Amino acid sequence: MRAAKAIALIGDTKLETRVETPLVGKGKLLVGRELLKDLILVLDGPREEVCISEIVLK
Repeated sequence: MRAAKAIALIGDTKLETRVETPLVGKGKLLVGRELLKDLILVLDGPREEVCISEIVLK
């Protein structure tokens, strides 16, 4: 995978992360795992929504 540094702005919080591009699957960008570990997400399958419940900075 190739990766680039990025800053995610969530509300008033800036989080440094990496955006990864898989070698297979042209044009797909994946948010970095470093960002996901700091978020508590609510996944609502029937509505097909993702909501950020809380940001936990360690």
